[in-house]
Amino acid sequence: MWAQDAQPHDRDQPPVHEQALEADRPHVPEARSTVGKGRLLFEGGHTFTTTHVQGLTRHSHMYPEALLRYGLTTGFEVRLGQNALSQQDSGARGTTTLHGAQDLELGVKLALTDQHTLVPESAVILRLTVPTGSRGVSADAVLPGINYDLSWHMLPERLSIEGVLSATRARDEAGRLFVRLAQGLTGVYTLTAHLEAFTDWYAFYAASAGGAGTGAQHYAVGGLVYFLTPNVALDIRAGGGLTKAADHFFAGAGLALRY
Repeated sequence: MWAQDAQPHDRDQPPVHEQALEADRPHVPEARSTVGKGRLLFEGGHTFTTTHVQGLTRHSHMYPEALLRYGLTTGFEVRLGQNALSQQDSGARGTTTLHGAQDLELGVKLALTDQHTLVPESAVILRLTVPTGSRGVSADAVLPGINYDLSWHMLPERLSIEGVLSATRARDEAGRLFVRLAQGLTGVYTLTAHLEAFTDWYAFYAASAGGAGTGAQHYAVGGLVYFLTPNVALDIRAGGGLTKAADHFFAGAGLALRY
C-alpha cells in the first residue's frame, strides 16, 4: 500500500523514501515491527462498549488508550501505556458508576523474524501493569503478560494476514486472580494508496481458577485505517460479541503519530 513519501534531499543524492508507520492499534495483533531506532510513536483513542451483565445494562468508555513506543535499537523498543475507565451499570436497583485511571502498563517489544516463505514476520511483547490506578479500577496487583505477534504478506501491497497469541495474569470482578489466554486473527486489505480495511476475530479464555465462570469470549470486528501522511494515521472500528460471555457491541476511533 501507499507507505512512502519523498523527503527533502540533495540534488546530487537519490530521494529518500519513508515507510509508513506501523501502529499497534487498531488491529488486535500488534505490529510485528518496532518503531525504529530513535523514533517515538504515540497512539491513542476512545472505545465505547455496551453489554448486559446479570440483569444490568453496562455502558463503558475507555480513553485515552495512550501508548508511547520508543525505539532503543532497530529491533527493540520500550513501551508505556495509560488508560482510564468510565462505566455505568443500570438495573432494577438503580444506577451505579465507576470512574478512574487504570493501572500503568510498562513493556518492551523485540522483533524476532522477517518473513521468509512460510516463516512469518514476528515479534514478542513482554509487559506488566503496576497498581497505580484509581480505587475500584486498579487490579491492586502486578499483572505480567506476553504477546507473540506474527504476520504474512499474502499479496504484496494488497493483503496481509496477522495473528497473535497471548497469556496475561488478570483479576476478575470478584477479585480472584487467574490466567487469561487470548488469540486473534486479522485480514488487512489495501483499498487505495492511503486507505486500508481490516477484519478481526479474537477470543479470550480463562486458563486457571478465577474468571473461569465467565466462559469464552469471542468477537468479530471491522474497521478502516487512513494514512494522512507516513507519520499520521487515523482509525475507526466497530464490532460485537459472538458468545454469551462477550460484550454485545463496541465502537471506537483513534490516531497514531510518529516523530
